[in-house]
Amino acid sequence: QQQQQQRRRRRRRRGSAAVRHVLCAVSFCWGLGASGPLRGSVAAVCRGGWDPPPIYVLSVPRHEARWRRLLRSTPLELRPFLRRWPAHDAAGFGEPWLAARNASLYSDWELAADDPALYHVPGTMEKWKYPVLYNAWYWKRPISGGEAALALTSHEVWLEIERQAAMPGGRPWAIVLEDDAILRTVPLCAAVAAVEVLLVRGTGEGGGGGRGGKD
Repeated sequence: QQQQQQRRRRRRRRGSAAVRHVLCAVSFCWGLGASGPLRGSVAAVCRGGWDPPPIYVLSVPRHEARWRRLLRSTPLELRPFLRRWPAHDAAGFGEPWLAARNASLYSDWELAADDPALYHVPGTMEKWKYPVLYNAWYWKRPISGGEAALALTSHEVWLEIERQAAMPGGRPWAIVLEDDAILRTVPLCAAVAAVEVLLVRGTGEGGGGGRGGKD
């Protein structure tokens, strides 16, 4: 009975989290479009026939089970947009691993004890009188193999997105995820609508914008 109760509680928590994510995504979109255009865009996108950008999923080739689990959990209407991107495997990380990929570690990764960056809270950038514990840990340790593999993989997929964007009719953006992501249609379509509207605004609808104009 205790196990059944625990399972029920876990299901309720997962359901509540899913509802919060949906409300958060939709509220974000409506908050950006108080004047009206974004609301119409969200409605049009979520009614059906919407066209999300490519969804790149970073996945180590030998982790086939993780990829299959992602496919099983992804709604059918989203699966055609998934593009599995072969991620670098961190196994065997070291100097030979880096040399084989024509890469090297960033030499100034570890910060000095009196570096000003250690005193700013991540996210808020609030300045403290003493080093933030997280910063002191994060910036005073060697780079891990997982971090190096993810950095190289991310760089490669960014280049691919840039290449696709330069092609006729190419989308100027894409979604990049890892293979432990959980995709749901409503939050995703709301987020896509929000980004698309921001891109329209940034490219100068109504008076210039983008990289060459006002942002």
